[in-house]
Amino acid sequence: MKNKIIKALQDSLKLLGTDAKIQLTPSKDHGDFSTNVAMKLAKELKDSPINIAKKIIEGINKEENLIDKVEIAGPGFINFFMKQDALNTIITDILTAKDNYGMGTENEYVNVEYVSANPTGYLHLGHARGAVVGSILVNVLRFAGNKVDAEYYVNDAGAQIDILGEAAWTRYQQEYNIDVQMPENTYRGQDVVWVAQELKEIFGDKYVNVAYEECKDIFKQESKKLLLEQIEIDLNKLGVNMDFYSSEQKMYDEGRIIKALDKLEDKFEEDGATWLRTTKYGDDKDRVLIKSDGSYTYLSPDIAYHDVKLSRGYDYIINIFGADHIGYIKRMEVALLQLGYPDGILKDTLIIQLVRLIQDGKELKMSKRMGTSFTIRELIDLAGKDATRFFMANRSCDSKFDFNVNLAKQKTSENPVFYIQYAHARANQILDKTNFNIDTSKLYTIGAEKLMSELKKFPELVSTISRTRKIHLLPQYLIDLAKAFHSYYNSNKIVGSENEQAMLPVVVAAKQVLKNGLTLLGISAPNQM
Repeated sequence: MKNKIIKALQDSLKLLGTDAKIQLTPSKDHGDFSTNVAMKLAKELKDSPINIAKKIIEGINKEENLIDKVEIAGPGFINFFMKQDALNTIITDILTAKDNYGMGTENEYVNVEYVSANPTGYLHLGHARGAVVGSILVNVLRFAGNKVDAEYYVNDAGAQIDILGEAAWTRYQQEYNIDVQMPENTYRGQDVVWVAQELKEIFGDKYVNVAYEECKDIFKQESKKLLLEQIEIDLNKLGVNMDFYSSEQKMYDEGRIIKALDKLEDKFEEDGATWLRTTKYGDDKDRVLIKSDGSYTYLSPDIAYHDVKLSRGYDYIINIFGADHIGYIKRMEVALLQLGYPDGILKDTLIIQLVRLIQDGKELKMSKRMGTSFTIRELIDLAGKDATRFFMANRSCDSKFDFNVNLAKQKTSENPVFYIQYAHARANQILDKTNFNIDTSKLYTIGAEKLMSELKKFPELVSTISRTRKIHLLPQYLIDLAKAFHSYYNSNKIVGSENEQAMLPVVVAAKQVLKNGLTLLGISAPNQM
């Protein structure tokens, strides 16, 4: 349907002597589709958007059984109202495509890196949002027709692993009542105590009273391994699955860092250090790659990692970082250009803002059990996986938000997760009460106009999210779809009505699109509630 309207617009624009690119979007309040092409052409055609819109409408072929009417709104928007028969084809399309309804054909090879937390403790609340956003984006990109690799970059080299190893060694000694004090600046949470207890199970008393310097490599390696296993377990509980866990330490061990730095064109020596000239490309200052003592800055292994990653042949990559990495974007873009990769191969870097956990009107800052920030496993125990994923996805990721635990646990329509899942369960309940035989040739859609208008938006929504990375549009769409379905149900007698069989295809279609959307969110679509 959308493609046919675009074709009609293109034919009309040719009559005006232009082949401008057309963007047609589903309209929420004014007709079924809308375009701002008349406003975009005002400068080129040296005419007012209103006059251009009138000329475009005059040239549109309405003979095809598709468009009911076309109107001009506001400063020059062109709004399309579809004929009911055309809208009815939406139901047929959904029932034919089923789980594939909305699937795209983008066909690119994409890498999405997200979470990438240091393996020095359990994942906490701050990681949960990025994990959810990343996994939903991966789901949508795949559904849009792309091959996608989800990747976790393991920061397992450097000072933080040294600190972890010594903390685990200290706790291990304390398990045997050895009088050693924890270092001043170290990891003090219960996760490190758990690591020490696991190491006690593995090693017994083998390293009791053995100096840390004599066994530090073992404690660093085993502690990191144990915590990385827990990270993967917690991500799986949250519905997040990675295709790659790539090690920073491996970049060092395989000599990848110096190989990557050798490729950089705009590096220079100053004050005994090696620098990357990023100011040439708009960065606010040049960046150190190798310090005067010969050690690498964190940027150098990251450059090597991106070089290794891109050697797999991706069409583009997306990074998802915490708010503290916002200054990192420009320098990595510069490094990739200097490595010889095309401009724009790092297509997007999403910045994940902070989340506050609110219960009974108060912020839950610290975990009483863990002695650290709230962990992902505690959040799932508190709110459930489905609510955690939905609430983390329901706001633009670059804005801070409060996670309302009380709302997430409610079994009422005020909780958007419950509201959407209940719409799916209600549709299934209707179908369970009937002996339906789908026949789309005898559709009865009177009263279902708003619902059908929402259903037709889903394929375009998938494309929009794939293109813009705005995954919060998906939960917001599902709220609107559920609202339209509940309204349809409450306003129309379906079961037992004379038009029952002709109305049921609409119910089946609504249930299907609700399921497809919930699947992309990584949330269950229950048949009973």
